[in-house]
Amino acid sequence: MVLGVDQLRRDSEVLDPAESLRLKIAFGNEICTIASGPNAIANLLDLTILVSVSRRSFEELWQPHTFGESARPLLESCRQAETDLRQLAGRMLKPEQQAESRQAIEVWFQQNPCRQAGQCVQPPELIHRFLTAKMTVTSSKSVIR
Repeated sequence: MVLGVDQLRRDSEVLDPAESLRLKIAFGNEICTIASGPNAIANLLDLTILVSVSRRSFEELWQPHTFGESARPLLESCRQAETDLRQLAGRMLKPEQQAESRQAIEVWFQQNPCRQAGQCVQPPELIHRFLTAKMTVTSSKSVIR
């Protein structure tokens, strides 16, 4: 997801290197924190939420209002990561569970509109709680809690 950060421009000006680095570190930290969690299915859900929310915030806020076309490579990176994660989730979750995760993300967006860049990139904890409380893994008989 950090692919394209170096290409971001604000009013045709290159981002300050410190700002670019902070953005890369923020994404990298979130991804590593999620991926190193103790429950692989919950990690997959959290990472899917992070990528979906990030992609949508870039589409609806960052690209049109802050970075313009320079955000396109980063947005495409988010879209590809989201597609890859959804394919992986398709092997681990039932179709109803996948639909429920998409619906939960949509509900969260309706209840939490992004008002400024950066507010929407954290994976929403309430979605995670909602999803993991109900998910039964198709490849195992255990329920994620």
